[in-house]
Formats: sequence, C-alpha cells, structure tokens
Amino acid sequence: MNTLSTKEILFFIRESINQIIEIYVILILIKLGLTWFPIIPWYRQPFYALETMIDPYLNLFKGIFPLVLNLDFSPIIGLLLLQAVSLFFKYKFIPFIS
Repeated sequence: MNTLSTKEILFFIRESINQIIEIYVILILIKLGLTWFPIIPWYRQPFYALETMIDPYLNLFKGIFPLVLNLDFSPIIGLLLLQAVSLFFKYKFIPFIS
C-alpha cells in the first residue's frame, strides 16, 4: 500500500492552486484581447462562458481607479492580485515544501 506523506499532499495542493491561478490569468488575458474587437458577439458561446467566468472577478475592482482617457484599469489590479496570491503560494505557503 502506497500512502502519500503530508509533504506530498501539501505540494500537490500548492501546485494545483498555482495551476488554477495560471489558467485564470490566461482566460483574463484572452478576454482582454477580445475586447479590442467590437464585432465579438458576447451573448454567444464560447464568448458568453468566458465573460461569465471573468467579469464577476474583474467587477470587484471596478471603481477603485477612475477611468483615465476612457481606459479601465481594473483588469490590471485583478491580474496583480492574482499574481501576488500565486507568488504567496509558490514561495511562502509551507516553505519547507520543495
């Protein structure tokens, strides 16, 4: 019988969280890239699914900074926060895991 040690389980949890964050960052970047194309039908799949996954998170940061030249900086704040959480889990979360 092969049992996993606590260290292996924590390593798996840490790496899983980092992978989920990385995938979410990629989805945010895809949505931001697609917003430059006004012809995108956001009410049709797969764009609707992308919008419903990403917009609730980005809406948390709307209004923190006012629009400057009609540019919304909430995605930058959201991406920075995700990267900070990822770095925390990578370097500070259970530091004895390597």
